[in-house]
Amino acid sequence: MYWTKEKARVEVVTDPKVIRELIVNPDLYPYLMDDSAPPAKEWEPDMSYIWIGCYYTNVLLGLVVIHQLTAAMWQVHTIFKPKYWGTGLPRLVAPMTKPLAFKLSKAQKFYAMIPVQNTQVIDFAKDVWDMEIEGICKDGWLMNGKTMNTYHLGVSK
Repeated sequence: MYWTKEKARVEVVTDPKVIRELIVNPDLYPYLMDDSAPPAKEWEPDMSYIWIGCYYTNVLLGLVVIHQLTAAMWQVHTIFKPKYWGTGLPRLVAPMTKPLAFKLSKAQKFYAMIPVQNTQVIDFAKDVWDMEIEGICKDGWLMNGKTMNTYHLGVSK
């Protein structure tokens, strides 16, 4: 299938119900959160974060979420509905979020922390946001009672 940028758009999502519905999807939630997260039925979005919706023909494909860590650095997370994985749509729309994220934030740098075995998401971060691996944190992620190493990726303005 051929996708066109003209039908893609990104915009801030302010409705917590829309955000929650996407995040607590049982096909996603277990993979998004570490063992510190509450059960999905109790999870609520932090509305101090900036939630950027990724749309194609007015259909919400996923979210790019940014929040401040330091005066210069913000963290970025990407979440796309599983039915769009492998379609090419996230790779079409997600790059549009980077300039918007820099515009909406005071960030000089965006940072992501991704488990090393999640190679698809690491490649996605490199390809769509031009992120580079800057380091590794050993045993920094706890999932299902098992620690995992994470790559730390970053991109500067």
